[in-house]
Amino acid sequence: MVARRANQRGISLLVLMVVVVLGVSAFLVSIAKYLDPATLDRNHNAQVLQQAKTALIGYVATQVLNLANDVPGRLPCPESAGNAGGVNEGVRAGNCDPGFAVNKTIGRLPWRTLGIDKLVDAANEPLWYAVSANWVNDGSMPPPPLNAGTPGQFTVDGMGDVVAVIIAPGRP
Repeated sequence: MVARRANQRGISLLVLMVVVVLGVSAFLVSIAKYLDPATLDRNHNAQVLQQAKTALIGYVATQVLNLANDVPGRLPCPESAGNAGGVNEGVRAGNCDPGFAVNKTIGRLPWRTLGIDKLVDAANEPLWYAVSANWVNDGSMPPPPLNAGTPGQFTVDGMGDVVAVIIAPGRP
């Protein structure tokens, strides 16, 4: 009877090892989707786009509280094309009236103007930003009125009346 009991102890250890291996395998399979490079890129881009959106909303909110502002609620112009890589990188253009050839309502996100760090997408490219011409602080005097009924000029994924779009451009 003693010899028989000694033979059974090795089987218990083997069964325990099989259970542990199956548990670890199931765990690795369940987290494999989070290790997919495309999923990691999408998650990173979603986070930086949300940070940029929050910064834009915060910028507008601070402009509303600025009593010296003639027309609160306007969005900033994108960064001037000539500022990229220079000391004024991330600073909004002073004027982005689309009537002038050098001024555009699309460009890189003006991160310094928004008071945030430079945000880059998963491909390490800076975020881009487009703003409806009727919602931008274009430097005109007097600025046209702005209210809750002022429509946006973009349509994104079938939804119209969009006032601004933040873009994670990815690799060229």
